[in-house]
Amino acid sequence: VGEEGGEGQESAREAQAKLAYAHVTMAHTACSLFEIYLQCHGADPADHPVREELRRVSAMRARLSGLGVRGIPPPPGDSGGGGGGGGGGVGGRRGRRGDRGNALRV
Repeated sequence: VGEEGGEGQESAREAQAKLAYAHVTMAHTACSLFEIYLQCHGADPADHPVREELRRVSAMRARLSGLGVRGIPPPPGDSGGGGGGGGGGVGGRRGRRGDRGNALRV
């Protein structure tokens, strides 16, 4: 009976961590979108407080990812195996687009 209480508490902690990760991910998305909005209107996001907020939210997201809770992806660059490489992926596609990919940069 004592072990079941511990398992229930662990699952409650996992649920809280997943909820916190969802909130942090939404905050990261909102900051990223606002940064894009600034770029579209000719402002430099590097001079705007949103950049510091994005750093803060990214740090919190990495901390939550490092908890090792099932369902929360590992921190970027900490996958441990595979990935990266010089083959396909985003980097491989970018070279084939030519100048069209640069047309969207502001």
